[in-house]
Amino acid sequence: MSETEGLEVPADVQVSPEPVIQIAEDEVKTPKSSIVLEAEKILNTPIPLITEKKITPPSGDKRDFVSLAPYFWLVEGNLEQRDGEVNPAIEDYTDPEKFAQVASNIYLTSLAADLVESQPDKEKFADCAVSTLKAWFVDEDTRMTPSLEYAQMRQGEASGNWYGIIEGQRLVYVMEGISSLKEAGLIDQETIVGIEGWFRQYSSWLRDSEKGKLTKNEALNNHRTFYDVQVAYIADSLGETDLARETIEEAKGLIANQIEPDGRMPLEAERAIPYDYQLYNLYAFSLLANLGQKYSVDLWNWQAENGGSLKKAFGYFSKQLEGAGDNPFKMDRAGELYLAFRAAAKAYGDASYENLPKRFYENSLADEISTQKFREK
Repeated sequence: MSETEGLEVPADVQVSPEPVIQIAEDEVKTPKSSIVLEAEKILNTPIPLITEKKITPPSGDKRDFVSLAPYFWLVEGNLEQRDGEVNPAIEDYTDPEKFAQVASNIYLTSLAADLVESQPDKEKFADCAVSTLKAWFVDEDTRMTPSLEYAQMRQGEASGNWYGIIEGQRLVYVMEGISSLKEAGLIDQETIVGIEGWFRQYSSWLRDSEKGKLTKNEALNNHRTFYDVQVAYIADSLGETDLARETIEEAKGLIANQIEPDGRMPLEAERAIPYDYQLYNLYAFSLLANLGQKYSVDLWNWQAENGGSLKKAFGYFSKQLEGAGDNPFKMDRAGELYLAFRAAAKAYGDASYENLPKRFYENSLADEISTQKFREK
C-alpha cells in the first residue's frame, strides 16, 4: 500500500437503536416507522454548526472543514503510518462527526416528511431539513466553505491532503434529501438556488483544485471510487447530464483496475481491517451503479476484459463473509452493508443478498431505509 492510500474517517448514516414502545396488554399498536422515530429526535436537537469547534483550521476561518488523518501518528517528532490504528488526537477534530450528523439529519427528516400523512407533520420535518441545509450550505456566517482544503491533515502539517476529499462522500445523503424535498414541493426556490450555488463551487474545487486532480490521477482504491461518486452525483443534482454520464462511464475503468477476475479487490483486501474496506468500496460502486441506471449505463453487469466485474466482487465478498464470524467489521458498517447489499439484491435478483445484512446487524433503521430505497415502484 502506498503512503497515502486509504486514509479516511469512514462515515455513513448514523443510526440509533430503535426506541422501545411500551404497549398495554389490552392495547394493540402499530409500531411507528423507525425513520419517523429517529426524525422526531432530530426535531428536538440543535443544528450542529461547523463554526462551533475546538480546532481552528490554519486559515483562521472556522467555516473551513478541518480533520486529522486518522492513521498517522506523530511520535517524537516523526510521522508514523499505522493502518487501522486510529490516532486518539482525532477526537479534538469535530467537523467529520458534525458533517456526518448533519447529512444524516437532512436525509432522515426529508424521508420522514415523505412518509407521514398529515401536511402539518410533513412541513414540520421539512422545515427542520431546510433549516439545516441553510445553516450548512446557504447562510454566509455559518455555511461550510465549499472545499476540503484542510481535510485529513497529518499532525504538524498546515494543509490537508488529497485523500481528505473522501470526507465529501457524505454529501450523497444531503443530495438525496434535497431531491426528496423538491419532489414533494417542501423546499423554497430561494433555498434551492443558494444550495446549488454551494454545490457548483464545490464541484469546481473538486475537479480543478490540486487536491482534486491528485485524487483523480493518483488514487487507486476507494478514494477514487468515492471521488467519482461525488462528481457524478453533484453533476446529476445540478442537471449537468454530460458530466454525470461521462463520470459513470469512467467507472468502468475503476472496475477493471480494482477488481480481479475472481472478484477480489486487492487494495481493500490487503488493508489492516479488510472487511471494512472491501464493503466500503462495494458501497461506493453500488452508488455509481444505481445512478448509472438513470443514464442507461449498466455498471451492475459490465465486465472488464480481464473478467473483473461488480457481480463477481459482490459474490467474492459475500463468500468471505460466510466464514467471517459474527462481527467481522471493526467500525459501524450497518448503513453501508444494508444499502450496498439491498441494491445488489435488486440488481441481481439474489434473495441471499437481501437477507445478508441481518446476519451482522439487526438494525431497524438501516433495514427500513434500504427497504424504502429499493422497493418496487
